[in-house]
Amino acid sequence: MDDGEVEVTLLCKVNILNGIEKWKNVTYKIEWFVDGKSNKSEDICATQDGEENDIPCPAEELHSRLPSTHYKIGQWIACKVSAKFAKSPNNVFSTPKNVRAPFFAGLKVIKTYLLLLFSWAL
Repeated sequence: MDDGEVEVTLLCKVNILNGIEKWKNVTYKIEWFVDGKSNKSEDICATQDGEENDIPCPAEELHSRLPSTHYKIGQWIACKVSAKFAKSPNNVFSTPKNVRAPFFAGLKVIKTYLLLLFSWAL
């Protein structure tokens, strides 16, 4: 990275509601999309098939990070979450749900102004 460049890691937070956050037998998948294409996928609370976690997982909310090496300014970014019961190897992940609407990673200039100030010496 050059001097003056800034790295921004994006964070996807997923609230797990209705007591499901206390369950021990659910595996979650957070998938990041850049310009509509899958970019990064992360399994959270994963177990061996047929087993469950020793403690409730995630206990609160899910987190996933997308480092700046996975996207560029000017792209549309989204994260989606899906889940499956871990008790059977035959279970598959649910249809992914958008955590938030896709957002534009960049700056958008709407109007520009040029203000010139002159000082006249007589």
